[in-house]
Amino acid sequence: MSDENIFTLDGNSYKEEELDKTQKYLISQIKDLQAKSTQLRFQLDQVSVAQTSFTNSLIASLKETILRIKRMEHIMIATSGTAIVMLIGLLVR
Repeated sequence: MSDENIFTLDGNSYKEEELDKTQKYLISQIKDLQAKSTQLRFQLDQVSVAQTSFTNSLIASLKETILRIKRMEHIMIATSGTAIVMLIGLLVR
């Protein structure tokens, strides 16, 4: 087996040693862009997971806030009811 660098493009095989400077440069650019594309997909996956995590944290926080408000409303309603009963008791005397 030979150590030749052979690649296939558009259905044709090429030996890298037979390419001119410009063609080798273009291959280098393509390889670099492929690596960058892979890295960007990797980073996008990280951003997507982080965004989902932050969104879920916000949803949980908002639900907790709503529950606290509802508890406070129940306490205020119960306290108001007690105060009304006491005031009626004073008026009736």
